[in-house]
Amino acid sequence: MNRSDNQGGAALPPAAAADAGLPRVERIDEAWLDPALLESVPVEWVRRQEILPVRRDGVLWLLAADASNVQAYEDLSLLLGADGVWATAPADEIVKPIHDRMPVRIPEALIDEWLSNPERTREILDMTSTPLRREQAVEQMSLWEE
Repeated sequence: MNRSDNQGGAALPPAAAADAGLPRVERIDEAWLDPALLESVPVEWVRRQEILPVRRDGVLWLLAADASNVQAYEDLSLLLGADGVWATAPADEIVKPIHDRMPVRIPEALIDEWLSNPERTREILDMTSTPLRREQAVEQMSLWEE
């Protein structure tokens, strides 16, 4: 699916997104990461939109955590000047390639120890981060019945 498959440009309702037939990528292979693609997209935008361009077997793929975020797919295509294969991937996989350029996420219970105990700093930083979870202040209502 690419931009031309959704002529109206409206976001797909969640049920339709699940049925949209988009490929699902469970793990992003490091070989797919094209430094030029990663540098062409603002890190904060990737994190906020949860969408990442990769080059898989020479083909541009646009991987998003939310298949119904049609606007993000279209915006990324415009930013890159090219359409690509639309697919979904877990949010953690999408931000992993840019994680070294993102703020550190430390569990709140460990912040004081991290700041005050230099011996524990590396150990805390090397801990597995808590998975990302999508949060929003306001719930968006669907125009379609679910």
